[in-house]
Amino acid sequence: MATSRVKVALPQTGRSGVARSEEGEKSLAVSYIRRRVSVAAVKAQCHSLLGRLEVMGPGTAAAAGRRWDAMAQEQAWRRTRQAMLLSERQGWNIIRRGFAMLD
Repeated sequence: MATSRVKVALPQTGRSGVARSEEGEKSLAVSYIRRRVSVAAVKAQCHSLLGRLEVMGPGTAAAAGRRWDAMAQEQAWRRTRQAMLLSERQGWNIIRRGFAMLD
């Protein structure tokens, strides 16, 4: 998947203005895909476990609280992903300057 993505996108220029090698592009694509698959796996497992706890009996209110906590955690992960993608697009000084803060 990463190899085909690199072949379609072709090497891009890095932060220093020098074109990245195909191996460098592939490593960025692989790390991005690994992060996405990892997060998807954790989210699926979390939803599965919370769904099973929900139907087990009198702990419905506690399950609702856990679901709410899980949704809050998911929103935090989404903000982290957005910040990471934004920093990759705009450079590494983004945090130091306080530019484009996400809520």
